[in-house]
This record gives sequence, C-alpha cells and structure tokens, in this order.
Amino acid sequence: MKTTIYASHGLLAHEKEIVYTVAPTAICDAIEVDIQGAFETAAGDIGVTLDGRDYLLKEVLANANHKGLAGKTEDRPILRWYDGQGYKTQNIQILDAK
Repeated sequence: MKTTIYASHGLLAHEKEIVYTVAPTAICDAIEVDIQGAFETAAGDIGVTLDGRDYLLKEVLANANHKGLAGKTEDRPILRWYDGQGYKTQNIQILDAK
C-alpha cells in the first residue's frame, strides 16, 4: 500500500535523531512509501500485517538509525515489532522523499 509518512525533525533535533510518524508535525518532511501488507482500518488508520499479526502502523514505525559508510549515521524508516521472542525488522520501500 502506498502512503505518506513523515520524518519529524522537531522534538529530538538536539539529538540529531529523526522520528518517523504517520501524522505531520511542526518541522517535518513528507515521504511517500510503499508498505507491503498494509491496509486501511475501519477507523481510517493504517494497519500492517507482520508475521500473521495485525498492528497499527504508528505502533511499529521506527528509525533504523545505523552507521553507514565512513561512520556517518543514516536515518531510514523501518517497521520494528516484538514477536514474543525477539525484535524483528522489515525495510520500507521509499518511493519519493519530498
């Protein structure tokens, strides 16, 4: 499912950490993404099925925040959830960063 998420630079800017959200904030960038297993709930929220369980996107949307080439921190959105035994992650396909 194609949807828009937001890279928020506001509250944690002093820590230089981007927080990915499903709603816009005062200081943010819109990012168009394609999330496999995503659907719209009856309440109008975005849900996603991971390992056969349904979650709200806002519950599992996270930042990979890892060290890339030359030690530079790279921020990218991922899905992160706990399956009862450990944390799992799934990459999100970025279509367009606006």
